[in-house]
Formats: sequence, structure tokens, C-alpha cells
Amino acid sequence: MLRQWLARLDYGLVSIANPEKFSWPGHWIGLVDAPDSAGGAAAVLLFGTPSAVIASPAAPALIGSAVEELSFQQALILVPFQPFRTEDEPTNRTVGEVIGIYVSEVKTAPMQSLTKATALKGKGLAGDRYAAKAGTFTPNSTRLRGYDLTLIKDAHTTETMALDDGRKIEAASVVDELNIAMTWLNYPGRTNGTATAEEVDFGSASR
Repeated sequence: MLRQWLARLDYGLVSIANPEKFSWPGHWIGLVDAPDSAGGAAAVLLFGTPSAVIASPAAPALIGSAVEELSFQQALILVPFQPFRTEDEPTNRTVGEVIGIYVSEVKTAPMQSLTKATALKGKGLAGDRYAAKAGTFTPNSTRLRGYDLTLIKDAHTTETMALDDGRKIEAASVVDELNIAMTWLNYPGRTNGTATAEEVDFGSASR
């Protein structure tokens, strides 16, 4: 009945295989073993890459738990249900551009600008504190894959998104929502936040 109701709204539920290894830059649903409960289950809402629990009304103690720390009974993701192919929305975006590379050997130290850098597979940039697993947001747990990001809230942007029903989500609204989310989203062993470009010391360029 639930799937039929969702289909009338042009959506469907897709099961996720191996949710313990799943990451998604959006929301998804998990049914997991409840803490301190024999055979019980709790529904959780997960988000992010890597994913962690951001909401669980029945088991608040699970909030902040990473996927590796959960025992899944089932995992689902809500997706648009489109039986007919639609043309892609036109866009003026064709290529991206790297406008700066910054590293720092020690956490909280001034950043240094590089004209080129060596990327180390599975680690980061050579000479940077995150490649050495010594950054401010480096996960403390060896079970967490982790990603390390400082969001400059007045220096990131996106495009206005056109939905299938003709509605549009303005780019400014997307940016505002992400900035707000970063003030409360947290993962085990670290917290997230935002800063303005004025509050960040990028250091001087090195030649």
C-alpha cells in the first residue's frame, strides 16, 4: 500500500544492498537494531558521505552513529518514479576550474598556496595535515572512513534546480539550507560548522 501511494506521487522506494558500506549525499532510511532492546528495531534517517544518523525519534541515542556502527535490518531510499525518459534540463555549465590549492602541514596553521600538488590515493594531498591524519576534523575512530571539510559559507554556490513539475529551487536557497545544516550536523568524534571567508586565514601564496 505504501509503495502504491508513493507511486501516485511519482516516487518509489528502492532497497539498498550492503547499507553498512553505503554513502549518499542526501537522505536515506534505515531500519536497524534498537539499542538496549532484544530483537527490537528502530527507524533512522541517515545523511552524508560518509553517512550517519541525523534523526531517530524512537531511539535518539543512535543520532550521530555512523553506518559501520549500526546493525541494519533493511535500508531504503526514496527516488523519483519516472516511467518515461525526459530530456535533460539545458545548462550553461560545461567544465569546472580549479582556482586554488591550499595545504597546511599542521592543523590550525596558516594555509599555503600551491601551483601544483601530488594527490595520494586514499589519503589526500602530499604535505597536508589530512594526508598525515592530523587534521582538526580527522576521524578518531579507525572504523570511520570520514571526510574532512571546512565549509566557507559565503564562498560556495550552485545552480538553480528545475523540478519535473515546473517548480524551481533557487540557488540561493540551496546554499542557505546547506549552511544551516552544517551548524547542527555532527558525526562521532567531530563536529561541523561554517565560517565566512573573512574569518579564514588562507595564508600567503608560495612561489
